[in-house]
Amino acid sequence: MRILPPNLVLFRRNSLAFAGILAIGLGPIAGCARFPTNGIGEFARISFRLRVTGNINDAVDGSPLTQYIYIIALRVLTTDTTPPTGAPIPVIGDNSPNGFVAGSPTHFVLYDPTRPSQPLILNKFNPGPTAGDPANEVNLGSWFDTSATRGRIVNYTLPADGDRRELRFDIFANQLADSDAAAANLRRIQVNILTMNRLATTSGTRVWDALGNTLNPGEVNTFVTVDLRSNVIVDNRLGVEPQNDTVGANDPDVDISDFSIEVQRP
Repeated sequence: MRILPPNLVLFRRNSLAFAGILAIGLGPIAGCARFPTNGIGEFARISFRLRVTGNINDAVDGSPLTQYIYIIALRVLTTDTTPPTGAPIPVIGDNSPNGFVAGSPTHFVLYDPTRPSQPLILNKFNPGPTAGDPANEVNLGSWFDTSATRGRIVNYTLPADGDRRELRFDIFANQLADSDAAAANLRRIQVNILTMNRLATTSGTRVWDALGNTLNPGEVNTFVTVDLRSNVIVDNRLGVEPQNDTVGANDPDVDISDFSIEVQRP
């Protein structure tokens, strides 16, 4: 096990900022992970781990009750100044162009078990504005799969390969940029984890969770900020995400119980 040096990690709950010192080691992703041969190892590796209280509900049988939605929403920052608004936050009502994320995220990773050859897809939102939100810098109703231009997600461990409660995958910093050269301008990412049994744009009882205590109005817009310029681990040791806080009903397959985000510089 490798022990990383301490790094400053910033958490944000609405307008409140929390800082903590974390220094722990995570083992490499195992299972059916595959590793790239196209040189993207020259860039920072960002490893994500999501765990729920129950199981990742990914049965592919056409029923929305047995195939839930698991998304990692990202906002890439290229300046040292953190904007006061725009971080990825959950959709609370039904007035949403996409049904899963609000704010001004730049990207999101979707776990799609109906695509066994490519079960994790990195998507990028198109430039804004958003319908009904003319000041938004992204179009929350329009996005595209970046696989053809920035490469597929090839390092991952699916629930069926290991722990049924977990989903793990890696992306590389240059996959979040429009070109390899532009990757040098990336500073930080704002991250939220969004789980739900259905999109807000569909009918029926919606159960959802996100980072922070989603049953507390003061924490519903929690997210974490991760610096891409140093080796760092952001995880739940500071209690960012409590258990048993799903909105709509108690559903352990939606309830986020743990997470980690690790940056490893080349």
